[in-house]
Order: sequence, then C-alpha cells, then structure tokens
Amino acid sequence: MNNLKKLQKELRVIVVDTEKEVENFKKDLDKNAGSALRWSYGLFDLVALSQEAQYVLEAIARSKTLTIEKIADYLKNEVLSEAKFPSRSTSPTHNLWEESVLSAKAKILDKVLGKL
Repeated sequence: MNNLKKLQKELRVIVVDTEKEVENFKKDLDKNAGSALRWSYGLFDLVALSQEAQYVLEAIARSKTLTIEKIADYLKNEVLSEAKFPSRSTSPTHNLWEESVLSAKAKILDKVLGKL
C-alpha cells in the first residue's frame, strides 16, 4: 500500500471515530445538556480534526496528481499562516474553534510528514 493510500486509511478512521463521538455527545446532550456542554471542549478538537481530515480526503478524491509532498506543502503554509495571524474574534467560542482547526491541521501535517 502506497503512502497516499495509508494516509487516506488513517484519515477515514479519524472521520468514523469522530462520528461515533458526536453521536455519543448528542445522547449526553439529550440526557443532561449542562453537563454535556461543560465537558464538550474536547469535542471541538475532534470535530475540527475530522473536518480537516475530510478536506484532505476530498482533495485526494478530486485530484489524480495530488501527492503527499503537495499535501504537506499546503498544510505547512496553512499552519504557518494561521499561527502568525490567530483569530482575534470577540467570541471566545469562535477563537476556540479556530484554535482547534489550527491544531487539527498541525496534527494532520504531522501524519503527512511521517509518510514522506
């Protein structure tokens, strides 16, 4: 199995695992919304990671010429740009989300670099 296929497999696992966690969160939310929300911080990171994994999977599916190197270059630029210019919204939740997205991109970049 080539490295691009290995990456796709790893990213699909992230997406599926996150879907399960979101379903569990929904159940917890129905049982006790306050408690579920108090402990939802980790869900931001999981959903952001899944979202970014889906973006990469979609890009791979759309392109016949996308390589691990091109994915790494794109993610490096994204991570550096977002780290240099972090979100400064007056909404703490928005800032938390943007922080989670940046972290997710860095985690996926780490996986991609491990495939080079």
